[in-house]
Amino acid sequence: MCKNNDYILDEEAKEKIHLYFELQTSAKDENFANGRLVRNLYDDLVMNHARRVINTANPDRAELSTIKAEDFTFTIDENENS
Repeated sequence: MCKNNDYILDEEAKEKIHLYFELQTSAKDENFANGRLVRNLYDDLVMNHARRVINTANPDRAELSTIKAEDFTFTIDENENS
């Protein structure tokens, strides 16, 4: 989805997203939907990115197209499944 819309993810964002998906899929219930999970996360990342970039004076092309870890606002409890 990111690539199709000219966004790239920085490495820290990729790590957070990967962990988020692992935790979500391990805790899934009968109402779990992969597509909905991915789409909701993507929409939130794009919105958070826009909120961050709007406050940047003269953002360059990289800033406008890079989703960073700070755009990922979900809380990840790494001990949740322990």
